[in-house]
Amino acid sequence: MSSDTFGVTLGRDGSRRFASEHNDRWVRGGGRSFERGGWRSRNNFGKFNKGFYGRGKARGRGRGNFRGGFQGPGPRSNQDEDGDTSMDGKEQQGAQNRFSPYTRPNRRGRMDRRFDQNRPSSSDERIGFFQRLGLPVNTDTDSTWFRIMIPYGKKTGKACLSKIFQSCLDVPFSPVDFHFEQMKAVFYVHDKKCADALNALSRKITLPNGYKLVIIVVPSSPPYVPITDEDIGKLKVCMSKRYDPASKTLNLSNLNKDTDLQAQSLNLALNSPEVMSSVIKIIGDNIPELVALDVSDNNLTSLDHLAALTEKAPSVTKLNLGKNKLKNVDELEKIKGWTLELLILELSDRFKDQLSYISAVRQKFPKILNLDGHDIPPPITFDIESPTELPQIKGSFFAGNTEVLALLVKFVKDYFTVYDMDDRQGLLNAYHEQAMFSLSACYNGITGIRQPSLKMYTEDNRNLIQSNIKEPSHRNKLLKYGRLLIISQLFQLPRTTHDPNSFIVDVSYVSPSLLSFTVCGVFKEAESRGHRPPIRWFSRSFLTVPYGEGMVITNDMLTIVNASPEQVQKSFKHPAPTPNSSPVQEASPATNSFETQTVLSQEQKQKMILSFVNDSGMNAECSARCLEEHDWNYEKAGLVFLELKKQNKIPPEAFLK
Repeated sequence: MSSDTFGVTLGRDGSRRFASEHNDRWVRGGGRSFERGGWRSRNNFGKFNKGFYGRGKARGRGRGNFRGGFQGPGPRSNQDEDGDTSMDGKEQQGAQNRFSPYTRPNRRGRMDRRFDQNRPSSSDERIGFFQRLGLPVNTDTDSTWFRIMIPYGKKTGKACLSKIFQSCLDVPFSPVDFHFEQMKAVFYVHDKKCADALNALSRKITLPNGYKLVIIVVPSSPPYVPITDEDIGKLKVCMSKRYDPASKTLNLSNLNKDTDLQAQSLNLALNSPEVMSSVIKIIGDNIPELVALDVSDNNLTSLDHLAALTEKAPSVTKLNLGKNKLKNVDELEKIKGWTLELLILELSDRFKDQLSYISAVRQKFPKILNLDGHDIPPPITFDIESPTELPQIKGSFFAGNTEVLALLVKFVKDYFTVYDMDDRQGLLNAYHEQAMFSLSACYNGITGIRQPSLKMYTEDNRNLIQSNIKEPSHRNKLLKYGRLLIISQLFQLPRTTHDPNSFIVDVSYVSPSLLSFTVCGVFKEAESRGHRPPIRWFSRSFLTVPYGEGMVITNDMLTIVNASPEQVQKSFKHPAPTPNSSPVQEASPATNSFETQTVLSQEQKQKMILSFVNDSGMNAECSARCLEEHDWNYEKAGLVFLELKKQNKIPPEAFLK
């Protein structure tokens, strides 16, 4: 047998067998006969007249006399001396077509040629071809990437396949992520011409084992290739060549086709999340002062990963996003951290006119002056800009009234000390018989933070926005009238521990018959399923009236919000006074006392004096006198000290020199 031909026997299932593997059970000579399963064996030849349609007569569809089956040349008409079939020229091409992966056997075992006629000839036709077959095709992919599959390529080996492709292809061949999936060889190419050349090469090369090389090419998304530290170093060198320090401009256009990277066999596509993250890290570490950035022609379909660069390089004012695959202007929402003045987007075809296009972009970037290379009229705005930073929080305000100061400091301390106990019944005498209480809870308006749940407050939540309360009757049901219902409601709220150091007390109205003030601060819930109890911020507005020698609450409005990260960081830095766990003595409303007095030892007093000296700057003698005058109440003494210092009533000799 000649070196350019080989013997093969065709089996019933379409499999190939070399000459050494064939057997003589198959029909020889001038005819073939069919059953439902395909080729008929000689042992069953006598039953042919019964017909495989079950109608008593044979209905063969041969090329000649149908009673003898097919009277044309049989599968062994070109046998060599060894009895093998020699196929060359057109016959080899016929065998090739019979076993195309784009064909399928019909019910008689033959390959359907009509199916093979629609085989796609180029990569442009493959998406529509697979859709006609009902096969899943990801049409939302980067069409410049192609997945190449070679059935049984593992037997041939990577070295042999690479040698074949390098010698037979007329275009540059740079495989990416070459690997084996069971017996199949798989790799990717990022060149449409290379993909078409590989597709045209399919079945035109005979392998050493006698089989034709089958190459399947399908469009694909970019492959995942881990980036090593060595690759990052090469990427950094490439970016340094593309950076202009004079204008602070970085050109990353068509990064994957960079000649330096390709020379080192690196395929770093910027639309890959791993590559984009590496680029952003390099920019943040080396050129955070970046002003202009060009990421055009990188097949970007989204700006999700580019959004992280707004924090690493906040000074960017010029951005080129042209020749990408962004779908709409809404993608710009993800990079609103920049104040862009020049933008190349190239999405005007998505709008009915140019004015609508400019308006949509200006909703994201109001200061844009150049869009897609064209100057646009400046926006009509006022020169006065609203401040972006909130003012600093001020301290407590008592309207310069020292009597109110002393009264409120004692009231706040007594109230929240009892409130943090297990039994809140001691607060009963703090409320008027006809007092009113309301609760409102909502999540913090700060975005980007994970907030604890507020489920335990939703049942009686009177927040008109969160609870969607429309009818006045429903709103009134959530109000608690009378001190008995109020204390019952307070019992249902979670146990708490307030941070007295965070309290801010503001007096809004003072008169002989009415006192209105607000207490703000943070607290943490004692009952929590997690490892860390949630920390909340609260605002409590009290309306009080005189009662005997003291006052009682007529209106209590509580608002609860999750604490911000800054509030959480500053809270509970100093140990809070431990509430007295002994039974609360019944006190009259006139005394306004909710706890028993705590007796301090001499050592505790000495520590308190040293702490007061450190916080106030006064000497030990004046600090001790201030604490003693206020019954060793550290918070009360501190508030009085701050008020007197503000009024310049403390002599200079009271301070340390």
